[in-house]
Amino acid sequence: MFYKKRKLPVIAALIVCLLFLSACLPDMRLTRFFTSPVTSGVSQQQAVPLKKASPKSPPLYCMVGRGAFLFGKDWYDFKDAMFSIRQGERASIQITSIRNKKEMVIQVFFDECGQRLLFCPVTDAAPSQLISCASLYALKEDLQHGIKRTFNIPDFVKDGTIACAFIQEKLKSLTVPVGTLYKRP
Repeated sequence: MFYKKRKLPVIAALIVCLLFLSACLPDMRLTRFFTSPVTSGVSQQQAVPLKKASPKSPPLYCMVGRGAFLFGKDWYDFKDAMFSIRQGERASIQITSIRNKKEMVIQVFFDECGQRLLFCPVTDAAPSQLISCASLYALKEDLQHGIKRTFNIPDFVKDGTIACAFIQEKLKSLTVPVGTLYKRP
């Protein structure tokens, strides 16, 4: 008898918890990502909206650098690259090696909630081939103050750094602080 009286409040509490937790689920609209067969010759693309971007959303300014990208069978250190993007947009980032001018293009998607950036390399892969991508998650409050994170895309970019902020002056430096030893294997 005791359990029968408690069943309804427990079920109601579970439903409320599930509703609150459903907001934590990833944005499933970006899971169907297909790259068109684009070569590095079109690396000057502007931001292309996935949907109509909200004009109210401020641009997010980001800089990537201090890493290496895989070109063929060799890894090349790359120059810092800066880009800006609004919520609900997609843009291309051109990554150029420091020494021999080899280039790589990465597409970045900024979800409509303003908390996830998805990075995927542009390759000449077959439409059925899977491409390794990487996600960066941050709260809007953190992006207001500026963030600095590790930037890696499996099999494409390693040991990189990314900094992002809604206000350009709050972008954190990509350089390693003085006195910190940084040794790449």
